[in-house]
Amino acid sequence: MTGEIIKFPKRKRRTLPQTEEEARSAIAEYRIKLINDMVNTRFSQTIRDFSEFGFPVDSKEFIKNVVISNEILKAVLYRSANIYHPMYEDVQEFRKKYDSGLTALSDIDKIFEDENEE
Repeated sequence: MTGEIIKFPKRKRRTLPQTEEEARSAIAEYRIKLINDMVNTRFSQTIRDFSEFGFPVDSKEFIKNVVISNEILKAVLYRSANIYHPMYEDVQEFRKKYDSGLTALSDIDKIFEDENEE
């Protein structure tokens, strides 16, 4: 042994936000990561469940459709966290077009009407 000093790579240390804007940005980044992790984890579980029930998870078209529904869920969750997602505009357009024709949506309206009466 020659007594060499091994230099380890230095990690960039994370610093706490210094301004209100930096704090807002850090919170938004955290929310995005949380939503993405949550939805992606659920996506994996959903694909596994679909496979167990015999859905065609090996079909490229089926997976593309499931991925779109996954992205719609992200868009809705982003919106609830006041974060922009480009697909949310499409969700709004879909709702304008189909709100009155979807039984599930009219059921939701009835539930909230009942709550407001109490």
